Amino acid sequence: MHKRRAGWRNQPQVLALAIAGVWLAGVAIFVVLAYPASEYSRFPADLWLTLKLQSISWPLFDPFITSAETLASPAVASASLLVTSAAMWFQRRRNEAALLIFPAAGWLLNTGVKQLVERPRPSQALIRVTAFPSDPSFPSGHVIYAVLLFGIILYLSTVIPTGWARWPLRVFCVYCMTFTGVARVYHGAHWPSDVYGSLLEGLLVLVVAVTWHKFQSRRRPAGFQLGT
Repeated sequence: MHKRRAGWRNQPQVLALAIAGVWLAGVAIFVVLAYPASEYSRFPADLWLTLKLQSISWPLFDPFITSAETLASPAVASASLLVTSAAMWFQRRRNEAALLIFPAAGWLLNTGVKQLVERPRPSQALIRVTAFPSDPSFPSGHVIYAVLLFGIILYLSTVIPTGWARWPLRVFCVYCMTFTGVARVYHGAHWPSDVYGSLLEGLLVLVVAVTWHKFQSRRRPAGFQLGT
Protein backbone atom coordinates (compact mmCIF):
# COMPACT_ATOMS: atom_id res chain seq x y z
CA MET A 1 0.00 0.00 0.00
CA HIS A 2 2.77 2.43 0.92
CA LYS A 3 4.61 1.64 -2.31
CA ARG A 4 1.47 2.30 -4.32
CA ARG A 5 0.95 5.70 -2.66
CA ALA A 6 4.60 6.62 -3.27
CA GLY A 7 4.14 5.71 -6.92
CA TRP A 8 1.15 8.06 -7.24
CA ARG A 9 3.12 10.85 -5.55
CA ASN A 10 5.98 10.39 -8.00
CA GLN A 11 3.77 10.60 -11.09
CA PRO A 12 3.92 14.45 -11.39
CA GLN A 13 7.72 14.33 -11.27
CA VAL A 14 7.82 11.61 -13.91
CA LEU A 15 5.42 13.59 -16.11
CA ALA A 16 7.51 16.75 -15.69
CA LEU A 17 10.68 14.89 -16.67
CA ALA A 18 8.94 13.40 -19.70
CA ILE A 19 7.70 16.82 -20.84
CA ALA A 20 11.18 18.30 -20.33
CA GLY A 21 12.70 15.48 -22.36
CA VAL A 22 10.25 15.98 -25.22
CA TRP A 23 10.84 19.75 -25.11
CA LEU A 24 14.61 19.32 -25.32
CA ALA A 25 14.15 16.89 -28.20
CA GLY A 26 12.05 19.54 -29.93
CA VAL A 27 14.80 22.11 -29.47
CA ALA A 28 17.30 19.67 -30.97
CA ILE A 29 15.02 19.03 -33.96
CA PHE A 30 14.62 22.77 -34.50
CA VAL A 31 18.39 23.28 -34.51
CA VAL A 32 18.80 20.38 -36.95
CA LEU A 33 16.16 22.00 -39.19
CA ALA A 34 17.60 25.51 -38.92
CA TYR A 35 21.16 24.61 -39.88
CA PRO A 36 20.40 23.24 -43.37
CA ALA A 37 17.93 26.11 -43.82
CA SER A 38 20.92 28.44 -43.47
CA GLU A 39 22.79 26.51 -46.17
CA TYR A 40 20.03 25.82 -48.71
CA SER A 41 17.39 28.18 -50.08
CA ARG A 42 14.80 25.39 -50.00
CA PHE A 43 14.45 21.73 -49.03
CA PRO A 44 13.85 18.96 -51.60
CA ALA A 45 10.06 18.73 -51.15
CA ASP A 46 9.45 22.48 -50.77
CA LEU A 47 9.00 23.27 -54.45
CA TRP A 48 6.73 20.30 -55.14
CA LEU A 49 4.50 21.03 -52.12
CA THR A 50 4.24 24.73 -52.98
CA LEU A 51 3.30 24.08 -56.60
CA LYS A 52 0.67 21.56 -55.51
CA LEU A 53 -0.81 24.06 -53.05
CA GLN A 54 -0.78 26.90 -55.58
CA SER A 55 -2.58 24.69 -58.12
CA ILE A 56 -5.75 24.71 -55.98
CA SER A 57 -8.35 26.60 -58.01
CA TRP A 58 -11.34 26.63 -55.64
CA PRO A 59 -12.59 30.25 -55.75
CA LEU A 60 -13.15 30.56 -52.00
CA PHE A 61 -9.82 29.00 -51.03
CA ASP A 62 -7.78 32.20 -51.28
CA PRO A 63 -10.09 34.42 -49.18
CA PHE A 64 -10.58 31.58 -46.67
CA ILE A 65 -6.86 31.22 -45.92
CA THR A 66 -6.07 34.92 -46.37
CA SER A 67 -8.42 35.80 -43.52
CA ALA A 68 -6.32 33.69 -41.15
CA GLU A 69 -3.12 35.26 -42.50
CA THR A 70 -4.51 38.77 -41.95
CA LEU A 71 -5.48 38.00 -38.35
CA ALA A 72 -1.90 36.85 -37.69
CA SER A 73 -0.29 39.89 -39.32
CA PRO A 74 1.84 42.02 -36.96
CA ALA A 75 -0.59 44.94 -36.85
CA VAL A 76 -3.79 42.96 -36.31
CA ALA A 77 -2.22 40.39 -33.98
CA SER A 78 -0.58 43.11 -31.86
CA ALA A 79 -3.91 44.90 -31.51
CA SER A 80 -5.60 41.62 -30.54
CA LEU A 81 -2.83 40.99 -28.03
CA LEU A 82 -3.25 44.40 -26.39
CA VAL A 83 -7.05 44.13 -26.23
CA THR A 84 -6.94 40.63 -24.75
CA SER A 85 -4.25 41.61 -22.22
CA ALA A 86 -6.23 44.67 -21.15
CA ALA A 87 -9.40 42.60 -20.76
CA MET A 88 -7.58 40.09 -18.56
CA TRP A 89 -5.98 42.84 -16.49
CA PHE A 90 -9.25 44.65 -15.79
CA GLN A 91 -10.84 41.33 -14.83
CA ARG A 92 -8.02 41.05 -12.26
CA ARG A 93 -6.60 38.02 -14.02
CA ARG A 94 -3.00 39.18 -13.66
CA ASN A 95 -1.44 35.80 -14.40
CA GLU A 96 -3.37 35.51 -17.65
CA ALA A 97 -2.56 39.08 -18.67
CA ALA A 98 1.15 38.45 -18.06
CA LEU A 99 0.93 35.21 -20.06
CA LEU A 100 0.22 37.26 -23.17
CA ILE A 101 3.76 38.66 -23.04
CA PHE A 102 4.97 35.41 -24.59
CA PRO A 103 3.76 36.10 -28.17
CA ALA A 104 5.87 39.27 -28.19
CA ALA A 105 8.83 37.35 -26.75
CA GLY A 106 8.37 34.68 -29.40
CA TRP A 107 8.32 37.32 -32.12
CA LEU A 108 11.63 38.73 -30.87
CA LEU A 109 13.14 35.23 -30.72
CA ASN A 110 11.92 34.54 -34.24
CA THR A 111 13.47 37.77 -35.51
CA GLY A 112 16.82 36.76 -34.04
CA VAL A 113 16.65 33.30 -35.63
CA LYS A 114 15.81 34.87 -39.00
CA GLN A 115 18.94 37.01 -38.85
CA LEU A 116 21.09 34.02 -37.92
CA VAL A 117 19.74 31.73 -40.63
CA GLU A 118 19.38 34.40 -43.37
CA ARG A 119 17.44 32.19 -45.75
CA PRO A 120 16.26 34.02 -48.89
CA ARG A 121 12.58 34.30 -49.77
CA PRO A 122 11.11 32.06 -52.51
CA SER A 123 11.97 33.15 -56.03
CA GLN A 124 9.40 34.34 -58.57
CA ALA A 125 11.28 32.27 -61.15
CA LEU A 126 10.09 29.09 -59.40
CA ILE A 127 6.64 29.81 -57.96
CA ARG A 128 3.89 32.42 -57.95
CA VAL A 129 4.79 35.18 -55.49
CA THR A 130 2.18 37.74 -54.41
CA ALA A 131 3.73 38.79 -51.07
CA PHE A 132 7.12 40.49 -50.90
CA PRO A 133 8.49 40.78 -47.33
CA SER A 134 12.04 42.10 -47.10
CA ASP A 135 13.29 40.10 -44.11
CA PRO A 136 14.73 36.54 -44.26
CA SER A 137 12.40 33.60 -44.80
CA PHE A 138 13.13 31.04 -42.06
CA PRO A 139 11.14 30.75 -39.82
CA SER A 140 7.82 32.46 -40.56
CA GLY A 141 6.96 35.39 -38.31
CA HIS A 142 3.24 35.26 -39.11
CA VAL A 143 3.07 31.59 -38.16
CA ILE A 144 4.86 31.88 -34.81
CA TYR A 145 2.64 34.82 -33.88
CA ALA A 146 -0.45 32.77 -34.84
CA VAL A 147 0.73 29.74 -32.86
CA LEU A 148 1.56 31.76 -29.75
CA LEU A 149 -1.29 34.29 -29.68
CA PHE A 150 -4.11 31.95 -30.66
CA GLY A 151 -2.48 28.99 -28.90
CA ILE A 152 -2.49 30.92 -25.63
CA ILE A 153 -6.09 32.05 -26.15
CA LEU A 154 -6.97 28.41 -26.87
CA TYR A 155 -5.28 27.38 -23.63
CA LEU A 156 -7.02 30.13 -21.66
CA SER A 157 -10.38 28.87 -22.93
CA THR A 158 -9.70 25.70 -20.90
CA VAL A 159 -8.97 27.53 -17.63
CA ILE A 160 -11.37 30.50 -17.79
CA PRO A 161 -15.14 29.95 -17.89
CA THR A 162 -16.40 31.25 -21.26
CA GLY A 163 -19.86 29.66 -21.38
CA TRP A 164 -21.39 29.01 -24.78
CA ALA A 165 -18.55 30.86 -26.56
CA ARG A 166 -15.90 28.31 -25.56
CA TRP A 167 -16.17 26.01 -28.57
CA PRO A 168 -16.60 28.71 -31.25
CA LEU A 169 -13.52 30.42 -29.75
CA ARG A 170 -11.54 27.19 -29.89
CA VAL A 171 -12.52 26.53 -33.51
CA PHE A 172 -11.52 30.09 -34.42
CA CYS A 173 -8.11 29.69 -32.74
CA VAL A 174 -7.39 26.38 -34.47
CA TYR A 175 -8.42 27.93 -37.80
CA CYS A 176 -5.97 30.81 -37.39
CA MET A 177 -3.14 28.56 -36.20
CA THR A 178 -3.65 26.09 -39.07
CA PHE A 179 -4.30 28.24 -42.10
CA THR A 180 -1.89 31.12 -41.50
CA GLY A 181 0.99 28.90 -42.60
CA VAL A 182 -0.99 27.57 -45.55
CA ALA A 183 -1.63 31.14 -46.71
CA ARG A 184 2.02 32.16 -46.40
CA VAL A 185 3.06 29.28 -48.66
CA TYR A 186 0.15 29.81 -51.07
CA HIS A 187 1.10 33.48 -51.52
CA GLY A 188 4.76 32.63 -52.10
CA ALA A 189 6.04 34.37 -48.97
CA HIS A 190 7.52 31.17 -47.50
CA TRP A 191 8.54 27.63 -48.31
CA PRO A 192 6.73 24.85 -46.43
CA SER A 193 9.90 24.17 -44.41
CA ASP A 194 9.80 27.79 -43.16
CA VAL A 195 6.32 27.06 -41.83
CA TYR A 196 7.35 23.74 -40.26
CA GLY A 197 10.20 25.49 -38.47
CA SER A 198 8.01 28.26 -37.11
CA LEU A 199 5.34 25.79 -35.99
CA LEU A 200 7.93 23.87 -34.00
CA GLU A 201 9.48 27.06 -32.61
CA GLY A 202 6.08 28.39 -31.62
CA LEU A 203 5.07 25.15 -29.91
CA LEU A 204 8.31 25.15 -27.91
CA VAL A 205 7.65 28.68 -26.65
CA LEU A 206 4.00 27.80 -26.03
CA VAL A 207 5.03 24.92 -23.75
CA VAL A 208 7.18 27.35 -21.74
CA ALA A 209 4.28 29.82 -21.53
CA VAL A 210 1.76 27.24 -20.32
CA THR A 211 4.26 25.80 -17.82
CA TRP A 212 4.96 29.29 -16.46
CA HIS A 213 1.24 30.01 -16.10
CA LYS A 214 0.56 26.76 -14.24
CA PHE A 215 3.45 27.47 -11.89
CA GLN A 216 2.27 31.02 -11.22
CA SER A 217 -1.31 29.87 -10.68
CA ARG A 218 -0.16 27.51 -7.96
CA ARG A 219 1.77 30.29 -6.24
CA ARG A 220 -1.16 32.71 -6.20
CA PRO A 221 -4.75 32.74 -7.50
CA ALA A 222 -5.60 34.15 -10.92
CA GLY A 223 -7.31 37.15 -9.35
CA PHE A 224 -4.28 38.20 -7.30
CA GLN A 225 -3.66 41.93 -7.55
CA LEU A 226 -0.18 43.29 -8.05
CA GLY A 227 0.38 46.23 -5.75
CA THR A 228 -2.28 47.99 -3.73
